[in-house]
Amino acid sequence: MPEENDNQTENTEEIQPQETMTEEPSPVVERSRYFTRRNAVIAFGLIGILAVLLLLTTIVSYRYGVFDNYVKTQFVSKMAEIGVVFDADVFRVSVAPLKLELKNATFNDKVTGEKLFFIKDAKLGLTVENLYAWQLSRDIKLDTTDVDGAEVFVKFDENGNSNFSNLKLVEDEQGSRVNFLYSSVKFSLKNGVIHFNDVSRKISADAENVLLTLEPENYQVPDEQKRYKFDFTSTDSNFVYDESTVEPVDIRASGIVDDKGAEITRLKLTSPIGESTLNGTITDWERLKYNLNINSTVDLTQTSNIFPLGTAIRGDGNFSGTVTGEGVKYLVEGEIKSDALAASNIRLKALTVNATVDGDGAMYNANGKAVAEMLTFEDFQIDFPQLIGNVRGTGTDFRWVGELQAAAAKTPSGTIAGLFISDAIAEYKDSQLDANLGNLRAQKFSSEDVEIQTLLAGNVKITNNNGTTNVSAPNLRANVVNAEGATLRGVNAGDVKITNRGDRTDVRAGNVRAETVETEDVRLKNLRANNIVANAGSVKTNIKADQVQADSLDANG
Repeated sequence: MPEENDNQTENTEEIQPQETMTEEPSPVVERSRYFTRRNAVIAFGLIGILAVLLLLTTIVSYRYGVFDNYVKTQFVSKMAEIGVVFDADVFRVSVAPLKLELKNATFNDKVTGEKLFFIKDAKLGLTVENLYAWQLSRDIKLDTTDVDGAEVFVKFDENGNSNFSNLKLVEDEQGSRVNFLYSSVKFSLKNGVIHFNDVSRKISADAENVLLTLEPENYQVPDEQKRYKFDFTSTDSNFVYDESTVEPVDIRASGIVDDKGAEITRLKLTSPIGESTLNGTITDWERLKYNLNINSTVDLTQTSNIFPLGTAIRGDGNFSGTVTGEGVKYLVEGEIKSDALAASNIRLKALTVNATVDGDGAMYNANGKAVAEMLTFEDFQIDFPQLIGNVRGTGTDFRWVGELQAAAAKTPSGTIAGLFISDAIAEYKDSQLDANLGNLRAQKFSSEDVEIQTLLAGNVKITNNNGTTNVSAPNLRANVVNAEGATLRGVNAGDVKITNRGDRTDVRAGNVRAETVETEDVRLKNLRANNIVANAGSVKTNIKADQVQADSLDANG
């Protein structure tokens, strides 16, 4: 019986498939059922094994530097394309989160081997874009950069070529295995040093204790439109010009920058020679076009001591205005004030200048008005001078064209009150003054021996060199002249020459005419004299004349 039951069971099992096949005539549908419970279990098992293998591979690769070496190889290759030889004591990549760590990294010129950068310690936050996309290339985005300790070397040779001139900014190409994207970087630097050296201009500088932060103003805009906020600080720095050093120098700057230019919110420069604060814009890096507002205080005494350029300058100056320019060309508009200023043997007290100055390198051209309480030059002293006109030159060598007014002017020959000069040209070069005064008018001139009222002259020439002053005038006119007890009215003198050396003054005139001459005893009309010579010293005055004539003479009045 059991055997029969077994046989019946086997027969039943054999019959059931046949019955089933009879009921469902489509065997193709039965064979296409891949997503069965059994297959699903197998698939999940394979995925789990694959995940474990991938995890083990990642751990082993990370642990033994396989991933580090891969990224480093790509990074070194990219630097080589730019023209930089890169090396580092530590190049470590962490996966979660993805970060790159550098220690003692050097960036040298591939052609010359010169140093460009050195980074002591840096941590770079990275993101791999489209990580799970099926593609052979990967974009690695640089999100954050934190640098602690860095040196930057900037150098220009005698021909004006930079040590960065060999570098090539290589654009990442489509299909490259690894592309580095840095447009969204948030950058931070502390304990930085910037070395600058311009051989042709004899300028060098070291920016110490550099702190710099840089990040996009708006992360949402396209990369080509991104602008970056910056904040820069450098303290205890130095600046050297032709072996003359300014230190310490502190710089603080903030603003927004992009590849086209910069908006400077505030830049403050502090040094022993003064302090300057400015803001404005730079609109073209290549041509260096700028428009800046400046407030500056300069200690000219310290400036002269540090930069001995041949002419000693003493005093201080304050400037408030705007500076615009392109390259070495500039335009300055503003006001200069100084309580006291001295350059060589020129001194100014309570100076105020409103001017517009344009220049090209060392050459300048200024138009404006200058007012002071006092101006002294050699043995000349001018009280409350007011100069209007044009000045052009280099440094203390200049050429002035304009007009001069003064309440009084003291000269070696005497004192002038109510002075007005127009159409004047003065040139100061190599400590020598040459001037041509188109028109000169004075209310009064007085000396120990002579007093002149309402003096008029034209085309007056003045030279001063080595302590000697020479004055020449083709014609002098005066309403009244009082000299040696005589009063001359309606005086006209021609071919006048005056020479002053120390305490001695010599006066020569080719001819002199006077409508009247009055003394205690004599009255002359229409006096004429030729070849007049007057010598005035510290003791007495001698006057000589040839061919003295008069139309009439009245003795005893």
